[in-house]
Amino acid sequence: TYSVKFPEVLSRMWEFGAVLSFDLFDIPGPSCITADWGYLKLLMAYTLTPAFISFLLWIPTGILWCARKTKTQRFKNVADAFWFIFLFWLFLIYPLLSTKTIQGFHCRTIAGSNLLVVDLKEECPMEDFTSATFLWALVTTIIYPFGIPLLFYVVL
Repeated sequence: TYSVKFPEVLSRMWEFGAVLSFDLFDIPGPSCITADWGYLKLLMAYTLTPAFISFLLWIPTGILWCARKTKTQRFKNVADAFWFIFLFWLFLIYPLLSTKTIQGFHCRTIAGSNLLVVDLKEECPMEDFTSATFLWALVTTIIYPFGIPLLFYVVL
């Protein structure tokens, strides 16, 4: 090992960053449930859960919007809070979701079979462009790895 002494602030920042980098579905509880799920089911869980949480974040704003209270200061405060939390939420989930969706296109030939690298029990979805796995990976790749940066560009 190397005995490099990094600045204290930098070391603390790395430690804090390591805590933030976690995989929700690899936590012992959920991973016991998801152990026998195939790639498509896991990908759907990874991609639909953030959409559901985003919807939950929107509910207070939606209630005021449906009540036609859009011209009030309260609505503006709630909407500002929603956008702040929502964009921060997208910032946090972007790396994980981008990785998970793009993994659907990473295949390798092993013993004459073209297999999905992330789940070697499954055939490569690139073999059949009409398969549910390929189509879901394609749609979620457009939404998450490309859509989130586009949304940030438009909003900010």
